[in-house]
Amino acid sequence: MFIGGVATQRGMVRALEERLKAKVEAPNDCQYVYAPGAALLGLKRLQSRIQNLSGPNDSASPAEKSSQEPEAESNT
Repeated sequence: MFIGGVATQRGMVRALEERLKAKVEAPNDCQYVYAPGAALLGLKRLQSRIQNLSGPNDSASPAEKSSQEPEAESNT
């Protein structure tokens, strides 16, 4: 089974068949098979970039942030 956008090119299918000496199947919608995977990879990369831009402390929960702040001194 040959999937991905390149599989829509008949010449590539023929070349692969010749190289493998076997019949290669390419579904009609082969260019969409990896689309969800590519979208998830793009989302993961975007989230990573956003986290890198916002800095390491911005990802902390409110409870974690309050524990990182110095306590106010008591005047009593």
